[in-house]
Order: sequence, then C-alpha cells, then structure tokens
Amino acid sequence: MSVLKNFRVSGSDVPATSKGLWSTTKLMLGLIAVLLLSMPAASPEVPASNYSRRDRLTIGFFFTASTRQVAFPVRSVGGSVDVMVIDLQSKAYTKLTSKGAQLLSPSLSTDGDRILLVRLDNETEEYELLSCTTSDFVCRSLIATKNSINSPKEVSPNKVIYVASPVRHVAGVQSHYLQHDLWIVESGKPPRQLTDFQFYQMNWLSVTSSSIYFSAMGPLRDKKIIPKFAPLAAADSDIFKLPFDVSGGAVELPQSPLTPLFLSAGRSVAASVAPDESMAALLRTKNNVGGYRYDLVVMDLKTGGTKLIESTGLGFSRPEVLDRTVTTREIFNDRYVVGRLLWNDESIKPLVEVTDALIASTQPTEIRRETEGK
Repeated sequence: MSVLKNFRVSGSDVPATSKGLWSTTKLMLGLIAVLLLSMPAASPEVPASNYSRRDRLTIGFFFTASTRQVAFPVRSVGGSVDVMVIDLQSKAYTKLTSKGAQLLSPSLSTDGDRILLVRLDNETEEYELLSCTTSDFVCRSLIATKNSINSPKEVSPNKVIYVASPVRHVAGVQSHYLQHDLWIVESGKPPRQLTDFQFYQMNWLSVTSSSIYFSAMGPLRDKKIIPKFAPLAAADSDIFKLPFDVSGGAVELPQSPLTPLFLSAGRSVAASVAPDESMAALLRTKNNVGGYRYDLVVMDLKTGGTKLIESTGLGFSRPEVLDRTVTTREIFNDRYVVGRLLWNDESIKPLVEVTDALIASTQPTEIRRETEGK
C-alpha cells in the first residue's frame, strides 16, 4: 500500500483485476480491495531502481497522445509525480512539475495545443483541473475541489468532461473516493454533474462524435447500471458507453443495464475509440506467472477485424487512437518505448525510447497557474 500512498491516487486511478476478490466475503469490500490492491506484486527478477514493478505499472498505465506529442506521468527524485511531454518530431523532452503537488491524469488535445493536468496538492489534498498551453505551459485553473478528479477529456477548447467522486470515509477502507460519476465544466460556468451512478471505480474516458466510452466497476445494489464484476468469467470487460451530445454537453441516461463491450478471452479494460467509431484500441489482461500483463488489442469496428499484440515487456499503457493510427507505449524494467501502429501494419513502429536515466536527468519545468477568466 505504500506505493499507492506515495502516488496519492484514488481507487479509480488503478486498473482493476480479480486478485484477492474471492477471499472477501462482502461484495462491496471485495471490490474496494480490488481497486486498491490489484496491481501485481514486485517481481524478484526486476533489478533495483527508482521504481518497483508495482510502481512502474501504476504510473505507467497512464498515457496520452496528440498528432505530434505524447505525455505521461513519471516518478521524480523525492517521490513526486511529474509529467513528461515529448515532441515526436523534434524529440524535445519537457518534464512538468508543480511545487508541493502531484501532477496526474495528463490528457493532450488532438492537435497538441493544450494539455489537461490534474494537480493534487500534497498538503490540502485538494484537486485542481488545469488546462495548459503546450507552447509555454501556462495553465488555466478550471476547477478546484476536495472531490477527486480523474480522466479529464477535452470536448472542445472550452469544454472538458471528467470523472469525480466526493470524499466518503468508510471504516477499514483506505480510499476515500467511492462514488464516481461523469461531470463537465465549461468556461465561465460552474461544473455540472451528468450522471448519478456512484460507481466504486470509473475512468479511461474516450469521447467520440456521438458517444462517450468509459471503464467502470461496482454498481450499488439499488443502482443496477452495469453488471456485477465477474472475476471467474472466461471473458469479461469493464468497458461501457453512453450516447453523448457533444454540442449540448449531455449524456443519455440508460433505461436498462449497460452491456459490457469488446468481450473476448481475458479481461478488457481502458478503451480508446476513434471519433468516427471506426476503430478502437484497448488493453486485455490474463493472470500470468509473476503478475498481470496488459497486451494491446486493436479492433476494426466496421469489419469486426481484431489484432492482438502481446507485450514483450511488463505490458502496454492505455493506447490512444487518432484517425486510423494507434499510438502506444510499452513498459519495460528500465524504460518505455513509444510507437505507432496503422491498421494495415503487422507490428508497432518504434518512435522514441525513454529510459529511467533520461527521466532523472531532465530538468523539471514549473507550470504557471492562472485562475479561470484571466
């Protein structure tokens, strides 16, 4: 649990697996335990470094890409979590930091002109949603709250959808964020809550021209929005979608339980879907010796074609689909390899390799925060 404490994540920030669930007698506590303890344990063959295997996978799961950049959280000296931004053409590296805080859940706009960051203050434990220009990393504060914020996604330059949970204290449960829902914030307007699902876990938003895809887990007994988690199922998925009115910023609430998407052998998580819903990329995991490995699955949603690319390292980060291109990052013991995959390609084309040494040697750049309206 020390890794999660240091990383300061809510339960919705950690990919869920079935580890330890059936040893819990009550479903609610079992699901919460999964969310907090599901990352694989440290493996003895991994060499000592700034990252344990669990830490590397927890941080490594987060990844975002535009047409010209990629960004992801990194662990820095002293234990803080910063965000590395890489220009794929110039190979220029920028490590963003914020004094006294963690920078979480980065999300690049499609054109790469802006990046969303969630700033978590170490002292006040307040979350702040920032929209920053990538030319100078000056950031507008869109909202500051005691509620958790994760998985922000830009709908337009002045409209952002995200997941949030109020603080709730439950005896014996470390996470204080157990009731996640969709929210939206527009410039000059207060945030609006779009759903009242109160999921134990919700994240990995992907917005298309008419839908919003997300991962979720743990419906309340009186809110049967999604099926119960099925840890022993041969095929399972925590991916769902809702109709989304992009211009009006509203979702169509379901009249019956939602059906899991992208079912196949293993557990499907963390989907990214093309704006025209012609293509999707996601992660699939099976229980392997030594822990869980997240492999990459790419799907043509028009023809039903599927490609499975098995990781040769510890696993893939959550992929990003732009046009008919999938941008990926594979996690290894001492480095990350960023690459791209076209539908007609048989393998991923490597673009840049980011080592632990490079991350450590890159001097941090302090973001500049401004309040909304300036």
